[in-house]
Amino acid sequence: MPFFVLQKSLDSFKKYSEERLANGKEQSSAAVLFYDTFYTRLWDVAPETADLFHSGIATQGPALFGMVSTAVKLLKDGEVAALGEALKDLAQRHNGYGVKLGHYEIVGRCLCYTISKLFEGIDQKEVSTMIEAWVQVYCFMMLQMIPVVATFYRKHLVKEKTLAKKAAAGTK
Repeated sequence: MPFFVLQKSLDSFKKYSEERLANGKEQSSAAVLFYDTFYTRLWDVAPETADLFHSGIATQGPALFGMVSTAVKLLKDGEVAALGEALKDLAQRHNGYGVKLGHYEIVGRCLCYTISKLFEGIDQKEVSTMIEAWVQVYCFMMLQMIPVVATFYRKHLVKEKTLAKKAAAGTK
């Protein structure tokens, strides 16, 4: 994975955001700009996901930005196993919140949108390179999380099927 591109994109984003803030083009911090753009897009594309966020954007936003930053740091430091475990735990929590398998694909698209939106006005080849690097990271994240999600759904489908059979048997 091109870790230097990931780190560079975070550093560039922070620098670019600070410039936008200093020029009065934005009214917030780099982190807030990131997660506001991301969640605005997510809720525009998949409005049903808004109901999954009970804590509000003021809590969820920093958690998202922190996870993204932590993922980059762990990958850069070669802590792939630690990141894998953190992602599996995250998937378990997401299962409990009611996140559906299809939401993960939507989130990936929203991440790409966020990166391209936040770097408007920057060399598009550089932005494309950043997006490609983030797609690779997101794919790695999904390789860790999706098996947890699939196991969760398989167990629930088996449970529902068993309950349906019992209910059908009881009505005969």
